[in-house]
Amino acid sequence: YYAKDDSECDTRLKELKNIYDEGGEKAVVEDIMSKDVGDDKKTMMEYLIVDGCLIRSLGNDTELLNNVLEHCYDRDYGF
Repeated sequence: YYAKDDSECDTRLKELKNIYDEGGEKAVVEDIMSKDVGDDKKTMMEYLIVDGCLIRSLGNDTELLNNVLEHCYDRDYGF
């Protein structure tokens, strides 16, 4: 949906697919979480991908969830 009619999202989605093919969900989530948070369509797409990965991993593995939480706590939000 996000990649339709948006070349930046389409390019990023292809990049994430290559990362997934090489390293799986953990590598995709790590890549997304290591990028700066933006307020754009591409960032929304990326975080929906993270959400999907987390939902799929809930019953099986807490490593992915712990990884995401670690990134969230490491970010400086200026609070």
